[in-house]
Amino acid sequence: MSNPISAVGIPHILDEIASHLDRRDLASCVLISRDFYEFFRPHIWRRLVFQNTVPSDAQDIAPSQKHALQSNVHWTRNLFVDTSCHQDALRILCSTCKGLTEIRLHMTRSGDWDETSLLQILPLVSSNKGLQTCAIRSYSDFTRDAIVQLTKALSMSHITDLNLMLVTRPRLGWLENILQKLPLTLKCLFLQRGRVREADDIDYIPTDGWPQSYPYLEDVTMVIKVTPFEEIAFLQFLERCPSLKTFSVPQMTITETFSNLTLLLKDPSRLPNLEALEICYVHEMSEGQWWNLVSGMQNRIKKFAFNIAVNTPETIMYIDLMATSWARNLESLKIMEQDRITSQDIQRILTTCVKLKQFDCLCPWLLLTPNALSRGSERLPGLKTIMTEGNEYDMPDWVCLDLEELKITFADPRDSEAEEPVASQQEVRTARGIKRVYEQIGRLKKLKELSIGWCPFTKFSKNVNLDMSLQSGLEHMGRMESLRMVDVSFIPNTNIGSAEVSWMMKNWPLLERFVGLRYRYRRMGPNEPVPEYITLMSSEREWLDIS
Repeated sequence: MSNPISAVGIPHILDEIASHLDRRDLASCVLISRDFYEFFRPHIWRRLVFQNTVPSDAQDIAPSQKHALQSNVHWTRNLFVDTSCHQDALRILCSTCKGLTEIRLHMTRSGDWDETSLLQILPLVSSNKGLQTCAIRSYSDFTRDAIVQLTKALSMSHITDLNLMLVTRPRLGWLENILQKLPLTLKCLFLQRGRVREADDIDYIPTDGWPQSYPYLEDVTMVIKVTPFEEIAFLQFLERCPSLKTFSVPQMTITETFSNLTLLLKDPSRLPNLEALEICYVHEMSEGQWWNLVSGMQNRIKKFAFNIAVNTPETIMYIDLMATSWARNLESLKIMEQDRITSQDIQRILTTCVKLKQFDCLCPWLLLTPNALSRGSERLPGLKTIMTEGNEYDMPDWVCLDLEELKITFADPRDSEAEEPVASQQEVRTARGIKRVYEQIGRLKKLKELSIGWCPFTKFSKNVNLDMSLQSGLEHMGRMESLRMVDVSFIPNTNIGSAEVSWMMKNWPLLERFVGLRYRYRRMGPNEPVPEYITLMSSEREWLDIS
């Protein structure tokens, strides 16, 4: 049964789209149901998104619909296919689209015909010499023969960007077979493996041997829990990537594999161009493994992201890392920790890492008052909390003045375990600390993207708020000539009004996107008037994204 929506407004919509198209421009057509075939117009659709809701066992599409589809996709360059579509339509696409530069195949969980669809798509992958990007995402457990044919098609292709996600039961040689059959032209690899329930028998996929190298591969992301049987193949693959610059392993859980990886990093001759590293979720990592990692990255890694569970009660190793000369040369740092990284550590990073251009630390959060900052400082002799005679906290100057992207979260500075709110005197100090934050951000004259959050997990977070209002000290940020995006969606109660909007548009002339401004508007009733600041910003900056 066809989609009833398509029978009403789709012809008009497609006519409207076609009337505004220039044949030289990149056109886009989204197919939602079988009725769409009847409304094709004689235009060159270069970007085709095919998401068909007709069941695969439905009757074949009409000859007129076939002709409409065949006559309009010859020049399609970007093809996006959801394999819930009709098999007959998919065959037409595969036989007609010969000049593709990008193909993305998304196989749904409900599609029993996923393997058949994959086998139909594979000739497009191997025969299109101009194909540059290939993404295949499947939730079905393919047979061994299907995986072998997939890797064979990949090895014959000329793609430079591969995104592959498969859900499969354990198979010996699975990872090794895929890594050995990658196209030699590849520059970027994203490989993800999901797991279905364990099988009684384990298949073996034969392997042919490694190529000499992948000379152009620069970016590798592997969302894979490497098993002990795959560890050798994993390391052999890395050693054959001499141009590797970025390496990300978001789900490495086997400690032995990580140990060998850190030893590989320690030899600069084996991965000479590596400059960006992301390692997350390594369970019970020993202190020795941590120092092997740090020493292996010394003076090499410029971009670092980590979320590591270290098997030690102390966090001094993290803090010492931030004090090394290597840390001072970091250009990008992303931290996803809560229990081991403290507010003091964040302060130390901002006052040590001079060359930072990107800093992402939405968790943990930064505290503002002297008593909160001083807790635990006895184990941090290198960090001096600066106080004035009036015991007012003066945040040390941030030295990373080249920052272009900053994501940072602040927490309620008062004691979350106290039964009653602290005295108003400390509230005054907190307000001064918030203004000091605005001053620090205002010194970052190269900043292009700013994301500010407020941690809701402390007891009095509703009473004190970094609310981006002029009353709280927003004007201390001053003029930001490069600022293009501001995100305050993590702040629960922003007090932004028309005065703040006018000030922002005057002092941030390049601002293109403001995220979170309509938070209060979404909570209003349907008959309430649109707030003045929404009208003001949308009228003067029509291209502004106020989400």
